[in-house]
Amino acid sequence: MRFGIICPPVPGHLHGMMTIGRELRRRRHDVYLLGITDVARHASNGYVDFFAIGTAEFPPGALDSYLNTIRNVNLLTIRKGIDWAGTMCLALCRDGATAVESLGLDALLVDQCQTEGRTISDLTGVPYLSICNALNLEGDESGEAPPPFLPWTPGEGIALRCIRNRLGHRVFASMMAPIVSQTNEFRKSRGLPSIRRWEECISSLGAINNLTQGIDFPRGTQKRPMFYTGPYLDERPNDVPFPWEQLDGRSLVYASMGTLHTAKWHILESIASACASQPVQLVVSLGQWTKDSKTRELPGNPITVPYAPQLALLARAAVAVTHAGANTVMEALSHGCPLVAIPLASDQPAIAARVAWAGAGLVVSPGKATPGRLQTAISSVLQQKSIQLKAEALQQEILEAGGVVAAVNAIETVFRVTTPTTIESP
Repeated sequence: MRFGIICPPVPGHLHGMMTIGRELRRRRHDVYLLGITDVARHASNGYVDFFAIGTAEFPPGALDSYLNTIRNVNLLTIRKGIDWAGTMCLALCRDGATAVESLGLDALLVDQCQTEGRTISDLTGVPYLSICNALNLEGDESGEAPPPFLPWTPGEGIALRCIRNRLGHRVFASMMAPIVSQTNEFRKSRGLPSIRRWEECISSLGAINNLTQGIDFPRGTQKRPMFYTGPYLDERPNDVPFPWEQLDGRSLVYASMGTLHTAKWHILESIASACASQPVQLVVSLGQWTKDSKTRELPGNPITVPYAPQLALLARAAVAVTHAGANTVMEALSHGCPLVAIPLASDQPAIAARVAWAGAGLVVSPGKATPGRLQTAISSVLQQKSIQLKAEALQQEILEAGGVVAAVNAIETVFRVTTPTTIESP
């Protein structure tokens, strides 16, 4: 088969989709990433082909400019994010349909954050399946599951909680209304009927979810099939340099605060201070702070690197201190590594709430991430056997879920594909 992949142009989503792409290629399917020019390198790294969309709206360099704008979350950057998403939506609807027809695609794999799959499918007749690279965004009319992006708890049959959760889902739907409106303008211009709610853009064939049920909140309603496969990991070569010889045998604390909404510098300082007073060794993946002179000032002389071989370090780590991005959380748990979560933005507070609910770690809000509080949290995670056991139980669940192999099995089942003879991974 010939598959097209559509996802947001940010690393956390692209990494997962390219892992799926590699597995599809291993099974002799043709795979194309449909994206703006700036993400072509991700297609190359994923060993999939590339088709450029939105070249007029998003010239080379547009992505870096946008990401630098939204790193600090406020009302202005949220507005810019919505504007960007609207422009991206129209470009993808237009050029995505062109790509499907010119490439002869048989099916689309569409990140659930992208609403364009429904319109491209309606224009071309090509089916699509939704892929969750973070939380399931579908609403829950029962009020059992809280809305994404908020650190709320499940309803558990408690009336006030359920009412709160239902209202939260309505607020989230209203936030998506501008995208729905722009999509409908495009659909009208192509003679397609309007959609009423953004959720109608999620595939009726179902969604593949990179969480497992043990880490996700229970739901009262689920209108589409949901395939819980766990994180999309593969055995790709590690090409990120790291000074392994500097590890000295102490319990390893690995800290990564993400690639998009990176932590304020004082949070990194607090993490370093918290570890400096304990018998642990800290490794910090700096991200955007790589070239900042302040990196010399972190207390306790931790190992600092621009970007880290994360999976290899998590396999050794006793605890991960993280922004609670879905990828880092699930990669840590896939190694049985408990967490201290400091959620920064987007869906991170909601993912952190799931970590705490599952008992696999502790949560410290950014505003309270002082050295003392972080020292207490890290020490508690290291010493409380119950937290370690929960993380190990989730590790086993992730192993049994099947990961990227199970995800591609589900894709082939949904599209009724007979798998050709596989080839060796590139």
